[in-house]
Amino acid sequence: MSSTVSGNGPVRVIVIVALPHSGSHLLSQLLGSHDQCLSIGELHNYNKHTDTRRTTSGNVISGYRDDTLFQDLNRLPVERWHAEILNRARAGNPLVTTLVDNSKRVGWCASLLANPALDVHPVHLIRDPRALMRYWMLSYDSPRKIRRQRIRHARMRPLQALNLLRCPPRELYLRKWLIRNEQATALLRDSGRSANVVSYHDLAVCPDTVLRSLMPRLGLDYQESQLRYGETVHHGTLKRDYQDASASSAIRLDVRWQTDLDANDIRSVTEDARVRTYLESLSLDLSDNGLAARTLS
Repeated sequence: MSSTVSGNGPVRVIVIVALPHSGSHLLSQLLGSHDQCLSIGELHNYNKHTDTRRTTSGNVISGYRDDTLFQDLNRLPVERWHAEILNRARAGNPLVTTLVDNSKRVGWCASLLANPALDVHPVHLIRDPRALMRYWMLSYDSPRKIRRQRIRHARMRPLQALNLLRCPPRELYLRKWLIRNEQATALLRDSGRSANVVSYHDLAVCPDTVLRSLMPRLGLDYQESQLRYGETVHHGTLKRDYQDASASSAIRLDVRWQTDLDANDIRSVTEDARVRTYLESLSLDLSDNGLAARTLS
């Protein structure tokens, strides 16, 4: 197996950092449709998706087992995965200079930033807390699932542990949203990429404007063809439920939280001082339709 990257310098990797169900698959496909980019899915889950003992991956479709770009990666140290994938990609398309990794996890991104062989560009994709509160209310449908969330996030924030272990589920989910997004914000700040913040609302409502602003910060020119993301072959992982939308390059704003949350749920978000302070630091506002940037330049 080769480990020498074609061309000079470190491997350029765009890494999406986000909470699940924030629109990261859409963003990864839009970025991966640039003619110099290749979307490689949630690479941090490579071992999970190539485990032959697993029969299902829920809502995620994986090509890691059969796609030659990823064959036998587990024989290499993780630190060399991106270089190997880029080598293989460039053998078929020399234009490719950049991998788009949709792994989402802050810890994974931090490990890539620490790898001197990589030129990492994190992008923080952030979704309205009301939307994720709705999803978590539906997902954590048993006392055991809720308790696991309490313990997990209490360990992340020991000073908040007592409250996280006792507060109503609605507040737990809001604190979870804040804790996880604050981690992403700190990562981008420490890496000098604090401008690379994208809201799901803006991406869905005005993708052209968002990409025109974001792409130069990633060292690439914006291409209008990126909006026709369904015409590009994307690798790694895709969402099962969004296959038809992806094939037709559809971009639809999901605002089911508006009808599924009650007034108290919504008010718990919009009136929370900690959330408002955090969003103020990012120049984001909670509009009636979602979380939006005050300006897009």
